[in-house]
Amino acid sequence: MKRIFVMTLALMMTVVLCACSNDSISRESTDSNLPLLEVEEISEWPENKYTAVIPQPEAGTPFQATVYDETAGYFSVSLNNATRQQGEEYIELLKENGFETVSNKSEDVSIGVLLQKENVGVSIAASENGFGIYIRLYEDINP
Repeated sequence: MKRIFVMTLALMMTVVLCACSNDSISRESTDSNLPLLEVEEISEWPENKYTAVIPQPEAGTPFQATVYDETAGYFSVSLNNATRQQGEEYIELLKENGFETVSNKSEDVSIGVLLQKENVGVSIAASENGFGIYIRLYEDINP
């Protein structure tokens, strides 16, 4: 279960980090198993069912959100104007709010952490330029 969770979050963070920054981009999936997604520029912290289950970061400026169709259960937001240290502080805030580390990887220039709390999975990728937050809501998770 953890391997599938880690692979899913890693794949989705790759999609998020590779997305272009047009005002709004829609892509229809050619594979019926893949969700539709929309990438949009933002300037405020988005309020939705995904961001409601995590604390709002104190640092960084939201600049991009990736909205997946409702059946997928995924959402991501990217923040700039934040340091890696501020990204790491946000990871600690998540842990203080009951999230537990599933996996983590740290390099000289970046850090990536997968966290889980009940039916919520969160992936954080942080570097000196900002950080990305990927949120996955699960219907049913077996601990």
